[in-house]
Amino acid sequence: MDAAVERLGPFRAYSDDRAMSEKTEKPTEQKKREAARKGQVFHPSDLCTWLTLCVGIAWLTYRSDLSSLLVPLRDVIVSGFSMPLDVFVRAMFDRAARVVVPLCAVVIVLPSLLTLAASRFELATEALVPDFNRLNPIEGVKRVFSRRTAVGTVCALAYCFAAAAAVWIASYVCGRDGFASIWLAPSNGSVAWRYLLARPAWLMLACMLPVCLVQAWGERSAHTHDLLMEKHEVQRERRDHEGRPEVKTRRRDLFLEMLDAQSKHDIGSSNFVLANPTHLAVGIYVDDTIVEWPFVSIREKNRRALAVIAYAESIGIPVIRDKRLTRAVFGSTRRYGFVDRRFVERILHVVAWLKDVECARSGASFVQDEELGTA
Repeated sequence: MDAAVERLGPFRAYSDDRAMSEKTEKPTEQKKREAARKGQVFHPSDLCTWLTLCVGIAWLTYRSDLSSLLVPLRDVIVSGFSMPLDVFVRAMFDRAARVVVPLCAVVIVLPSLLTLAASRFELATEALVPDFNRLNPIEGVKRVFSRRTAVGTVCALAYCFAAAAAVWIASYVCGRDGFASIWLAPSNGSVAWRYLLARPAWLMLACMLPVCLVQAWGERSAHTHDLLMEKHEVQRERRDHEGRPEVKTRRRDLFLEMLDAQSKHDIGSSNFVLANPTHLAVGIYVDDTIVEWPFVSIREKNRRALAVIAYAESIGIPVIRDKRLTRAVFGSTRRYGFVDRRFVERILHVVAWLKDVECARSGASFVQDEELGTA
């Protein structure tokens, strides 16, 4: 058996290398940022187009007034066709701009905001660099038979079926009203056709919404698949970001060296340490036999605060990470002073909770000792 395994050694090594090179890990935040700078972001184009069409149709139906375009024509008739041509053209352009410019602003600003939100407001600064790999015919063949192409083909067929279904539903729902509108007065016919045209448009968008959602899901899965990473890449990025373990240990030792003997004594005598994990630390001392008012035993910020937190954890002093309470106590007190009365109740609540935890632990250990003695 061992001889057979030895004969399969090269193939086993090949399979191990292949397993190591497989991209199975989810992309890290750094990988996503680098991809965003290259323009590789998740952008559900069909869903963005669907939202833009919804906003545009809603604007045309409920906000714009196309009848204002008839005002210059009415003025020409009232003036007996004596209005100068430049005045008429200027009036027509002014009325048309009032209708077209807001619509253009809506349909331009909305997709831009959606694209920026998809890219997390990260500018694609490296997207202008030419990618000559796209000229490779082998890569082109791979793109033809890629997952994105398959998803696009399926979505195109689904759009055709959705459009056919929307036309059939619109003819059934709006056909009778459309033929009946020929008997309306001209003043009422324009209003009726305004809503008769909007209703099939809304039906078309409603039928295409499921396809847009499926296409967005497919784009999301394809984008995630393109950004998959190998296990050693994730480990390397984590090591580069967080640092090597020996470096972190040495940094922690340097933090501890920043504290003098008095500070270490004050930390050791504290009941607990309030911490904002990034830059604040406040030691709280409470002795019921002397005074029940909480006392600030140590108060540090920035690197010395990190040193206080590290030393408190190393000697077993509880560290309570409450950002709001830590900032409030730090800003309203001084070292070797009493806590402001606004925060005394919350501090005493923490002290009582720590005592309950300690009693629960001591009770559990006492029960275990009794069980061991009985055994």
